Amino acid sequence: MTPDSREAVIWSIDLPGTEAAVPVLRHWARALADVPGLELVASEYGTNALWHSASGLPGGHIRAELVVGRESIRISVKDDGPRPNPGEWDAECLDEHGRGLILVQAHVDECGEYLTPDGKHVVWALLVRG
Repeated sequence: MTPDSREAVIWSIDLPGTEAAVPVLRHWARALADVPGLELVASEYGTNALWHSASGLPGGHIRAELVVGRESIRISVKDDGPRPNPGEWDAECLDEHGRGLILVQAHVDECGEYLTPDGKHVVWALLVRG
């Protein structure tokens, strides 16, 4: 299920790969579509992009897209792909903070991820309106 393309409005935002990007992404999503769970998804996807991909390295960035249709909303966040040397830091981070995606799944109707041909990583979630 996807937002009705005949009546959907599409917004996108590019942000630098810094911690300041996450609250901006969260507020951006809420301002465009005040839907329960959307802020949580935006925050979690943005945080994961920074912590687990090259987006969090100097010069990194994240791109978010919000497709708002009459019956559903789809949010996607694209990161810069895998970190060059993941190391132990990722394992420690998952042990301490690895519950966010469980919360996302509890608030969305569908979600998934894919790799782009240029090695970028995209996560998406669909929220069906009431």
